[in-house]
Amino acid sequence: MAATIFAAAPLASHLETEAASVATLGRIDPEALCFGAAGGAAEAEAETAVVRLVVQDGLEVALPLAALVDADKERARLQKQQASLTSNIDKLAARLASSGFTDKAPAAVVAKAEGELKEFREQLEAVDRSLAQLG
Repeated sequence: MAATIFAAAPLASHLETEAASVATLGRIDPEALCFGAAGGAAEAEAETAVVRLVVQDGLEVALPLAALVDADKERARLQKQQASLTSNIDKLAARLASSGFTDKAPAAVVAKAEGELKEFREQLEAVDRSLAQLG
């Protein structure tokens, strides 16, 4: 199975150094493991049929859709992740919409919650795109 890992600069260099270990842990052919700049997963997704996994902010993996063993299991996993992200988004949005929270909480706490909400929405968009590709 081939895979492309898209990571931000500091993390990318560490992952490339440990490429053999990453390949072993991911059950990926070391010859088929590629690295790219953060944000490139969206481009790879547009070029070929891949599933885009958002591991964390600044770290994504693109796996060829053809290499997936069971599309139904992947769909179920993505739907579960979608439900979790939607729940987190709803809770954070409700908290931020509450004047009691925004008026009483320190600005740093409110800013952190807004950042988390933005990150959850970005992850949900990526999951939605992956689900759309599965059909």
